[in-house]
Amino acid sequence: MKYIKKYETITDDIKIEPQVGDYVICEEQTNQGKELNDFINNTIGIFNGKVNQTTENILILYSVKYKDIPHGQKSGSNFTYFVKGNYYTRNFYRREIKHISKDKKELEAILAAKKYNL
Repeated sequence: MKYIKKYETITDDIKIEPQVGDYVICEEQTNQGKELNDFINNTIGIFNGKVNQTTENILILYSVKYKDIPHGQKSGSNFTYFVKGNYYTRNFYRREIKHISKDKKELEAILAAKKYNL
């Protein structure tokens, strides 16, 4: 009999900080088009570290790496391209990082469940 497994290593708590190398799923509603929103909300990225940290920790942005982004998003200011690593990054607020896990397969299960409305 098949069942939906509850994964214990996925973190949804906003108080938990991601570690460099963790897999993440972000949710962002931009006014830059449906294609960009769908890509961000349905793609697993890799947490790359904190950027733009102030001394009061008021504005902390989290950098997330993506390998394959939609062709229409490659030009413009939506992502930053790094030639040396051949990847793109985008910055998010902590509240926009919805799921964190060390195991990519667990996040793939979340995306599959979301795709089929489970």
